[in-house]
Amino acid sequence: MQRAQYISLLLQADLNSDGVITGDELSIFARYSSRLMRVEGPESDARHAEQMQRITESRMRADANGDGKIDWQELFAYGHNPTD
Repeated sequence: MQRAQYISLLLQADLNSDGVITGDELSIFARYSSRLMRVEGPESDARHAEQMQRITESRMRADANGDGKIDWQELFAYGHNPTD
């Protein structure tokens, strides 16, 4: 069940539906997903930016070959054994 949820979460970030998830897509998706829970203000803005960066970086660990994209093979391999 956890594997399917993790894969589903990453697939939601495939904003252009090309079957490949990029760091930019993950970043945009993370910002969009968290905007409703966000408190406004300068300190909050900085914390929010750091948090979005950490989320994006942790999810990009699925990019096994380091090409900046998570393809199907990497997605399923990482979904089987996520480290975060």
